[in-house]
Amino acid sequence: MDLGRGRFGAGIVIRDSMGRILKAAALIFNGRVSVDIAKAKAIYEGLLLAEESGLHPLVVESDSINVVRLCRGEIDSRGDMCNVINDIQILLARDNRTSVSYISRIRNRLAHEVARRAINLENSVYMIAPFPSWLQMLALSDVLCSVPLLQ
Repeated sequence: MDLGRGRFGAGIVIRDSMGRILKAAALIFNGRVSVDIAKAKAIYEGLLLAEESGLHPLVVESDSINVVRLCRGEIDSRGDMCNVINDIQILLARDNRTSVSYISRIRNRLAHEVARRAINLENSVYMIAPFPSWLQMLALSDVLCSVPLLQ
């Protein structure tokens, strides 16, 4: 978030079951919002990108347990968050194979880095292969770190 300029970034990374990047986006939005609204907006935009690309089923991951619980309908949303969550739930209802899961911030570092870089952009960027080397390296590191060691 860039409170000085009144804007926030969202990082979206869509990967296959092997961890390979299929699509990515560094999105920039104007406005001052809470962290949870920014994370919900990233989920919404990611669902739209996946839908437009014909990528289903999905496992949506977020490092905000509050936003995950809101998306699942486990808790009620209020105020400004309500509109974004309702939009997410509409998209989720289109494909009952799509799930929303909580992951730790460390496991979400790829999307976080894309969001961090987005904040310095003038315009949103949608990425397709070949992806920038920094993004590929982070994705590879993610995959390697998630492989269990043999004993």
